[in-house]
Amino acid sequence: MGLPSPRRAKSINCGRPAAGRTGCGRLAWDNVAPRAPTQDSDAFVAPPGGFGTIDEIFESATLIQTHKIHDFPPVLMGRHFWRPLTDFLRGPLEAMALINPVAADRITVTDSAAEAVAAIRDSVLTGLGLRYRAPKRHWFLNE
Repeated sequence: MGLPSPRRAKSINCGRPAAGRTGCGRLAWDNVAPRAPTQDSDAFVAPPGGFGTIDEIFESATLIQTHKIHDFPPVLMGRHFWRPLTDFLRGPLEAMALINPVAADRITVTDSAAEAVAAIRDSVLTGLGLRYRAPKRHWFLNE
C-alpha cells in the first residue's frame, strides 16, 4: 500500500452507490498542479494548441501579474494562429479596462525561434540579473 500523494489537496468519497447504479468512486483534485509547470520556470513557450494551452498561458500571465512567480515573457509561437487571441486582448479587453496594457505587451508572439530565444534571453539576463559568458573550451573535447 503506497502513501498518499503529498500534492493531493482535497478529495471527496461518494460512498456506496445505490442499487443498480455505478459509484463515482473517489474524486480528487489538486490545487497545486496549475502552478507546477511555471513555478520554477524562466520562460514559457506555447505552440499552437487548444484549451489546455490557453489555460496555461492565462495561468502563467496571472501568476506573473500577481507576483506569485517571477516576471518572464510568455512566448506564443505562430502569429497567424494566435492573432485572434491577441486581437481580443488588445481590443475589447483593453478598451473596457479589464486588463492592464502592460500585461498584454508582456506576451511575445512570433514565428521565429531566434526571436523567441532572444526575448527569453533578454528577459532572463535583465530580469534575473544574470550575465552571458562564452562557454569554456575543453581540450578533451578537441575544441
